[in-house]
Formats: sequence, structure tokens, C-alpha cells
Amino acid sequence: MRNLWGEEILVETKICRDCKEEKPIEQFSVNRKFYREDLPEKHYAIRRPACDSCRNKKLKIGKEKKFWHRPINLTCPICHDEVLGSYARLDHNHHTGKIRGWICDNCNTAIGKLKESSEVIQRAMEWIKNDTI
Repeated sequence: MRNLWGEEILVETKICRDCKEEKPIEQFSVNRKFYREDLPEKHYAIRRPACDSCRNKKLKIGKEKKFWHRPINLTCPICHDEVLGSYARLDHNHHTGKIRGWICDNCNTAIGKLKESSEVIQRAMEWIKNDTI
């Protein structure tokens, strides 16, 4: 990018986790702010991994969730653990926005870490079954 005088301006960029596009850092909301004495700029910010336009799409999905009431207690349909309602998470498909239902926090995190992909989950199952070590 160049300024009015044709001089090159360095623009800090980041790649969006969702759309995979490289965008100026200003298109990523601040997630956290930190203060450190040992840095020349005492205050610095960590930006969100998804750009504002991708994040806004996800926030629209979240509006549907307000009609689902958190259970007081839950038996997770995946792991069958009994958990308090505060550990229940409303699971949804990140691509379609369709709500699947309440599951425990551990299972919800596991699904997310496995990229919400049935192929990846299947490979993980095969890995666990391959107990030859």
C-alpha cells in the first residue's frame, strides 16, 4: 500500500481462520488487551482469529440460541456423563448453523478440536483401535 506521496506503507495483515483470506489487521476485532513492562509499547492487543465479516456471520447463528434454555443437569448424549447445566454447551454445525442440541463441555471441545469433521473423527477412532504399541 502507498500513501499520497507514493511512499510504501507497511500494513500489518493476518489470515482469517475461516475464509483463509489475508486482510489488514484492523479487520480483526481485539480479543484481549495486555500490559507488559518489558515491551517498548507497554500495551498490546491480541486479535480474534476470524475477520469481522466471518465473525458477524457466526454471531447471526448465535441469535437462534437464545430460545434454547440451558438444562439444570445433563446426561451427555455422547459420553453419557452426568454434568451440571453450567457445563452444558449448545452444539451447532458451524457451516449450516443448525443446532444439534445440548452436550457436555468436554465433548463439545473435542468435536471442535477434531474440526467438526466425520472423516477426522473416523481416523481418530481408527487410531484408538490400533493399539499395537
